[in-house]
Amino acid sequence: YLIVNKGTKEGVKKGDIAVIGDAFLGIVIESGQYTSKIRLPISKSNFLEGYILSSDEEDSQRILSRAVINGSSDGIRIENIGMNSGVENGDTVVVNDSKVGENLVLGTVVGLSEDPATTTRTGYVSPAVDYYDLTNLFIKIGNVD
Repeated sequence: YLIVNKGTKEGVKKGDIAVIGDAFLGIVIESGQYTSKIRLPISKSNFLEGYILSSDEEDSQRILSRAVINGSSDGIRIENIGMNSGVENGDTVVVNDSKVGENLVLGTVVGLSEDPATTTRTGYVSPAVDYYDLTNLFIKIGNVD
């Protein structure tokens, strides 16, 4: 989790989204008068829908696969990637979930599973932002519930 020094006094409320540019940071889960608590994608209680875009410059807008993104003790997991989707390490992960309300970049795919006996693949997401080195972020006020 991340605690920020803005709260209801500035209009921040539960369900608002924390971003840096078009990079997704998390969802506000609590908001007091002067501070708010943001659940980061690495949180074990975080489950989001998303999709994966090709990192190939000629094909960079093509959706390769839909996926489920969830936090775990060893990072941000990405699951349910179609085995024959063409997803590769380095492809871009985008959050597209009703809780977020729009497409925001989460990071890139790393550590894809290579088990040919399964119908789906799993991997991890290398975040676009270093959560431990943040000094500024933006809260999108009035996000879709």
